[in-house]
Amino acid sequence: MVKLWIKPLLVSVIVALASLYFYASTRWDGIQKMRELTSVVSQSDLAVIVVLNFPPETFHMSILQNMGRVQKVEGNQVYLSDVTYSAMQELSNYFWIQSIHLWKKDGVS
Repeated sequence: MVKLWIKPLLVSVIVALASLYFYASTRWDGIQKMRELTSVVSQSDLAVIVVLNFPPETFHMSILQNMGRVQKVEGNQVYLSDVTYSAMQELSNYFWIQSIHLWKKDGVS
């Protein structure tokens, strides 16, 4: 007969492993999204293009505005300036962010 404490322990271990997997995969995806930005870690005010998986809504815009100054929105691309590298790291963990690129403000992305 299975002891009563084994089932809750097993469920707890499964939930802990699932949580760890979710955290690790989210962080890995975030690192991949910021591959282009690794050379600018020392800069404090970045200008970036954040590409979303869909056109941004009010919820997404409020988060992006907290990260930096929104300059313009074109389709599913949001142009941000005055963004810190740590803010980009935080932003890259959102699943609805497709990629993050450096933005050269002279019109060439």
